Amino acid sequence: MITAPIVVGLASFLFPVGSVEPGAAPADPAGVVPEVEPGAKRDKPLARGERVPAFTLKNADGKPVRLSEQLAAGPVVVTFYRGTWCPYCVKALGSVEESVAEINRLGARVLAISPQTPDQAIDLRERLGLSYELLVDSENRLADRLGLMFTLDEATIEKYRDYGIDVGAANGSDEWQLPIPATFVVDKDGIVRYAWTEEDYTKRAPASDVLKTLRELASE
Repeated sequence: MITAPIVVGLASFLFPVGSVEPGAAPADPAGVVPEVEPGAKRDKPLARGERVPAFTLKNADGKPVRLSEQLAAGPVVVTFYRGTWCPYCVKALGSVEESVAEINRLGARVLAISPQTPDQAIDLRERLGLSYELLVDSENRLADRLGLMFTLDEATIEKYRDYGIDVGAANGSDEWQLPIPATFVVDKDGIVRYAWTEEDYTKRAPASDVLKTLRELASE
């Protein structure tokens, strides 16, 4: 788990807010269990050359999306964002949409992951006209498994509250926890071929780097 200071600025608050593997949680009322392959907690984020643990997360519409099924069709771009209330996340996801046609042409798909609730994800999808999947990482289970999760400190929590932002409520949780921004390009074998992680939430992975990696994979 990452514990990091969070830079807070006024710009951050311009936007409103089948089978179960061993160790998985009991089935929820909808009969779908978000699953993350069990394993040891990481001190550092997932890196290039490592294998992404298997996971199944619900999309904004409550449908389970399995990484294994996505990889069967080609490489996957996995990107983590904080929520609809973060203008940097909103801008970044819009930029991904600008590149998604080329990403798809190169045989890859995009999975954007956040701990925010499904209704928040639906609102964001409709507001930006996103054509790729937005997945819900309830309680940051996957982010924690990948070494991306951190807990906000009390001073930052108070600043967020002053601006009317309740991260716990946005995530449907009592915990004020978020993933650091991260983007991975994962090949069909589940190996990370490009990894970008950054504790500074104002920064995001360059689209040119992601596309370069996908072109290299397409040429192999």
